[in-house]
Amino acid sequence: MAEGAIQFTYDDYLSFPYDLKIHQIVEGEHYVNPSPVPYHQAISGRLFRILADFVESRNLGQVFAAPIDVVLSNINVVVPDIIFISREKERIIGEKCISGPPDLIVEILSEGTKKLDKDLKSKLYAKFGVMEYWIVDPKEKAITVCRFSNKRYQTTIFTAAEELTTPTFSRLRISLVDIFRR
Repeated sequence: MAEGAIQFTYDDYLSFPYDLKIHQIVEGEHYVNPSPVPYHQAISGRLFRILADFVESRNLGQVFAAPIDVVLSNINVVVPDIIFISREKERIIGEKCISGPPDLIVEILSEGTKKLDKDLKSKLYAKFGVMEYWIVDPKEKAITVCRFSNKRYQTTIFTAAEELTTPTFSRLRISLVDIFRR
């Protein structure tokens, strides 16, 4: 953030207009994006259904889809596409928002959010200790799974021809051909 620039807070965030755009604050800087395109939403819906069914059937915690506010600090408020909160961390689920880092955050890239999601948010999520972060790239038909270890993310890229697996959800296998179908 440039010296002398306005630093937005969660209180400012709460006063932003309801205008069908996605408002977020990253390190005090305000970002605004239009609503996602249909293909983005189709991918989000498929991933959400798979994760929610898996988590619910095993009583592992809760899965939420956007829009939902995740308040990491007073100057960091994000609206991920999908989040998972384990039973052990359910205390961070509040009346109006999630107050703290979820166990898993899923961001689906779009033209307007690519730099924010891949660069700034990746650093932000590592800073706050989000244990797993998925970057879903509809254009490349790939999902990068970032697992937090030794204060940084270790990444594994899964392509459309593969099944996504992760230690966060043992026995879960996600066919990416199904996720990225048109």
